[in-house]
Amino acid sequence: MKKTTEKILEEIEVHKEHIKTLNAQMRPILSQLRPIEKKIEEHSSAIDKLTKRLDVIELDIKKNQNDWDYWLFEDGHVEQDRYDLRSKKIAEIGVGHLGFHQSTKQVQIDITLIKGDPKSLAKTEKGLKTLLPYIKPINDCKIISIFEHTLSKYGFYELLIKDGEFKLRKTAYHRPEILKTFKSLRNALLYIQEHHYYQRMDGNDEGDNKT
Repeated sequence: MKKTTEKILEEIEVHKEHIKTLNAQMRPILSQLRPIEKKIEEHSSAIDKLTKRLDVIELDIKKNQNDWDYWLFEDGHVEQDRYDLRSKKIAEIGVGHLGFHQSTKQVQIDITLIKGDPKSLAKTEKGLKTLLPYIKPINDCKIISIFEHTLSKYGFYELLIKDGEFKLRKTAYHRPEILKTFKSLRNALLYIQEHHYYQRMDGNDEGDNKT
């Protein structure tokens, strides 16, 4: 039996009322979703910006991967990715770094020698020869920190390099003192490895060295 026009119109009205009811029920749900959608949009925008920033950093790192001026630079605002890669690159050539100098905008290079280990000596010497042309002087001297076994109990030690001379300096209570002068990097490192090593190859402790 065919539906009459009146019957069809009645059913349409029923459906319209049903839709109104559904809309009324959905309204509070949608009102709760809008802040979430806004947050999603904000996070998506932040992710896009971060991705673009990381792309720039990646290109910058790739372009300068063999430039030690780039890797030694530090002003306190270097990106974490660049910082981590720098630490890895410096460690790979046998030296380390800690802190930076405001005057030169470069990291402070340090060495840690193992007593009785020829490989430690050779790698440290090679690493320093790689970096020394790029290290900027402070008061006319290039400065290498020495991380040694007393952990600065009696003062901290540095190797000063100027005009082909290598001087071992100890500073205690703000009083610097030149302990030794060497004519070559190898001789300076041999002395440091013997007397101001970070650890011994055999693992034994000879006690603190006060000089």
